[in-house]
Amino acid sequence: MRKTSETANLRYLITGGGTAGHVYPGLALAEGIQRHEPDAQFLFVGARNGAEERIVPAQGHKLRTLAVKGIPPKAGPFVWFQTIWLLGKSLLQAVSLILRFRPHVIIGTGGYASAPVLLAAILMRSLGLWKGLLSLHEANIIPGRFNRWASGWVDFTGTSFPETLRFLSKKKAFWTGYPLRKDLESSSERRGDGSEEKRECLGVPPAGKVLLVFGGSSGARAINRAVFEALPRLLARQDLYIFHATGRPQGAYDPGVEFGEILPGLPVEKEDVGERYHQEPYLHHIERYYEVADLVVCRSGAGAVWEIASYGIPAVLIPKSNLPGDHQVKNAYFLARQGQARLLFETRPVPPEGEASESVDSDALADAVTSILYPPAGHDEMRVAVKAALPSGKDPFYDRLRDLREGKQGAPPKVPMTGPSGSDGAAAPGGGRTGIEWLGTDALLARVEGKWQRKQDLSESEKAYLKYKTDQLLGSARWHDRNTGVKLVGLIAHGERLPTLLHSITDRTPVAWHRRLLGGDFEQVGFIRRNALQAIWRIGAYGPEVRQALLLALSDPYYEVRSWAARGVDRLSSSIGEDAELVRLLRRNLEDRWFEVVVSSLRALGKITKDPTILTDLVPLLAHKNWKVQQATVRCLMRLMQADVVRLPPEAEEWMHKIPMKGLDFFPRFPLKQTWDDFQRLRSEKMECDHRSNTEKGAY
Repeated sequence: MRKTSETANLRYLITGGGTAGHVYPGLALAEGIQRHEPDAQFLFVGARNGAEERIVPAQGHKLRTLAVKGIPPKAGPFVWFQTIWLLGKSLLQAVSLILRFRPHVIIGTGGYASAPVLLAAILMRSLGLWKGLLSLHEANIIPGRFNRWASGWVDFTGTSFPETLRFLSKKKAFWTGYPLRKDLESSSERRGDGSEEKRECLGVPPAGKVLLVFGGSSGARAINRAVFEALPRLLARQDLYIFHATGRPQGAYDPGVEFGEILPGLPVEKEDVGERYHQEPYLHHIERYYEVADLVVCRSGAGAVWEIASYGIPAVLIPKSNLPGDHQVKNAYFLARQGQARLLFETRPVPPEGEASESVDSDALADAVTSILYPPAGHDEMRVAVKAALPSGKDPFYDRLRDLREGKQGAPPKVPMTGPSGSDGAAAPGGGRTGIEWLGTDALLARVEGKWQRKQDLSESEKAYLKYKTDQLLGSARWHDRNTGVKLVGLIAHGERLPTLLHSITDRTPVAWHRRLLGGDFEQVGFIRRNALQAIWRIGAYGPEVRQALLLALSDPYYEVRSWAARGVDRLSSSIGEDAELVRLLRRNLEDRWFEVVVSSLRALGKITKDPTILTDLVPLLAHKNWKVQQATVRCLMRLMQADVVRLPPEAEEWMHKIPMKGLDFFPRFPLKQTWDDFQRLRSEKMECDHRSNTEKGAY
């Protein structure tokens, strides 16, 4: 581009960092700008002790760092005070930097490092202390809260993913794609060229298959351990070569030390490990491995997803759980819907397992790798996405900056149909559709309940996501989330979480005194205990542990739990058989002041009791003040008569006709009257059968 007064020596301040995922997009945007404006000047501003201190100077750019820090999870009051203090200090530092550097354009790429600079720029521009363009690039599919707010104050925001547009200012947000660094861009175009020579440089024979594994810039302990444990199965394939970036040691965790501890116990030949498993803390020239990789296993940060997409490499993506908005899960689904990735979810410990860290199933990982690299004959497990469907990111972002500088509106890139077809998706920008991972908790539960009621099967992908989501909810500190998780366990028949359901019913940890004053009893509130019972009988599980939970629930202080425990006995009666202790508690609950408990207990007793003395408990209930109890009593008598557990004497005819018939509600029939007529017919049949039997005996 020819140097003009408009583009000569423009100054760009690029801020973002804390993690490499916020640093590399800024570097790539600088490369795109420099390609059009060779004389442009750049200043990067990041956080002290962030990844930018290592990455930015290595790329030949000036870096200034601020004292700002991120807020760790479960931070205490002191940490919050310290963070706010450092933010104020960093805000003053940012004002000073802007006044001294006098940038024409400020670009924020996210992360806590960018907040002070963007705040300072917004304030200074509103006060007339700085005049220039202010922009954002949001790499993740779910923007952070600060970027959502800031998008309304900046001149424009570019996004990596089209779905991100729904969260940002509609008039100022554009889908520009993810900006790849030039070394990766040019390398992706060379993929496949001179493949044998490139493999030979890495010690891989021409017919060998290359598996590339890495976490984020700091590695991923869950992925590391899963790969270590899967090595025997993976290296059993004699043509498979593994290149694994484990991440550098952090705190007490050292991947190399952990591998050294695990290796002696693995049933694997040490020669195979030495020749075909290569471990490095960090792959500085990852493009060399991308060019020859047959499969990638990694996290699903925005950078990794777009790099894999640009190379067209099949991938097994393992999203990091518990991130804001579950953005890595949604990133992964974006690539999966391009046909280029398969998802594998972390397993999160749930009560009563404790507070252990997340893990990845090593067998599931090995299965995914082998099914993609070694599919059955004639069966292609994964197609490669068409790379042309995704924008490069740098040029669209620069074009928008140039249009704003020249006072033009510009046309945003066309948004693709990224979601699956069909009616199950949620609407996405541009008319596309997205899947259940975008649904809120209540909408997700309603969707699954609807499918359960209609007896519609869930896809394997849906089941995998729902199990992951269920574990998140079960481990939540909020009882509303745990309650939803318990419901989902039953709806998807997640039998592996039966111990959690039993824990929800039997845990008697009392709530704090102020919650007891408001009617609370246990930490696992009554709704959770009730729905856990429903989930158990939906799964159809029964055994000694379930029996003990039912016994406890039949004496629960919350009436709905007692009622649903009886329903559980009813639903599981074929597995329970005769159980004197359950029968005793059910008979006791016939005197409960809540009619729902009495009705459910009657239904259960009709299925499991073999004791004819039950008649003494049932007869008084025929005159109960609630017609639903009367109806349930009559039905219970019918079941017991059919099973020859009880027999009414002939003289019962007189007092039975004196029973007041309540509940003549019209539905459009009288439910109690209909049940009563059915009972009378059955009783007449039984009496006639008994009379015939006695007559035949007399004949002999």
